[in-house]
Amino acid sequence: MKTVKAICALGLLALYTSSARAADLEVAAYDWSGFYAGMNLGYADGHSRTYDRIGGTALHGSAPVNPDGLFGGLLAGYNWQNDQLVLGLEGDINYGGIKGSHPTDDGTNFVHSGKLNWFGAGRLRAGLAFDRLMPFVAGGVAIGDYKVHLDHNGDISNNSDTLVGWTLGAGADYAFSDRLFARLEYRYTDYGTLKGTFDNFPNEQIRAKLTTNDIRLGLSYRF
Repeated sequence: MKTVKAICALGLLALYTSSARAADLEVAAYDWSGFYAGMNLGYADGHSRTYDRIGGTALHGSAPVNPDGLFGGLLAGYNWQNDQLVLGLEGDINYGGIKGSHPTDDGTNFVHSGKLNWFGAGRLRAGLAFDRLMPFVAGGVAIGDYKVHLDHNGDISNNSDTLVGWTLGAGADYAFSDRLFARLEYRYTDYGTLKGTFDNFPNEQIRAKLTTNDIRLGLSYRF
């Protein structure tokens, strides 16, 4: 009888231990720490107004050039996780057809165009991990190559510069496997102002400020 009771007790202990281990496996949190790299696709809606002046006199008024379009790029970063808090560094580089054009608003035949040739950012990120879901906010330095184009009855002139500004955004990562995770993100970026002259009009001062709103989807691999 004592032997039967001992066997039953051992069986109950084994069942309890197995159940506890299974429960531990079920609640084991996803670990976001480490290096990752991936790609993203998105759409950017920009706002840029070009001003022309000679001295203090407005020459052709202003043109609301609002470049927009699709883009794609590469990203890489590193995460540190402490309990639910996830901190990270990330960089990205993107190319696309983000461009627009508009005639000046003074009734002349001048048409301004703007195109964001390439752009990227280096950012700090902070997120909260809910197992495989991690909402985050991010911000940092943005850089972009912006080109302004002037067409006056076929007389073409250009100016371009690499602008440095800032960016803020928010989004969420979701890990659908141990290594792969997807992302949905929104960003606002202020690239600052292009200042200079057109190549065919060296006495004509121009200013073109550029901001963008973009939404992007990403896919990354965690090493």
